[in-house]
Amino acid sequence: MIAWHQMQTDYLYHFKKTRKQRSVLFIRMGVFSLMYIPALYLVESYTNIHIPAQTHDIFVTALSIAASILFYIAWWHLKNPAVYEAYISKDEFSVVYPGSKMWSFKVQVKDIEKIEHRQSHGGGGKSIVDTGLVMKDGQFHKISMNYGNNVNKMHKVLKSINPEIEFPYTIKTSYHLFGKNK
Repeated sequence: MIAWHQMQTDYLYHFKKTRKQRSVLFIRMGVFSLMYIPALYLVESYTNIHIPAQTHDIFVTALSIAASILFYIAWWHLKNPAVYEAYISKDEFSVVYPGSKMWSFKVQVKDIEKIEHRQSHGGGGKSIVDTGLVMKDGQFHKISMNYGNNVNKMHKVLKSINPEIEFPYTIKTSYHLFGKNK
């Protein structure tokens, strides 16, 4: 027990969020989606704005479906407990992303070259921008922002350990056409 407590105090950066905590976001979004329905009725009742019946029905139906989906996602988060955790000590950087080995990693800070934004363009258009660590050996470890962690704070801590670790604000773009990198 003492070793674990001592280990926690050695963190220079520590971010931890449970799926239960994350579910609150989806509950709030669902509640706000439902709040737009009475707002629509208030607008129709107390202003001169006329909303066609078909538009009104589409609006109410879409918000109800959206709220149902958001509440289901919140329920799933509550029924499938897990923890997202990221920490940086003077020697290592670790991310544990629930259920994903691809987004989980543990690396030595001394092996990090930089943090980088990446995006690829191909026949299907632009990909989502990925942010991650570029290691000195060229490996890329994606840092998911799904749980609300802050990559700028991570960079600040990494830079305090190794001032050579950069984080350019530009996005590194690669182009793929017919499966070939251009």
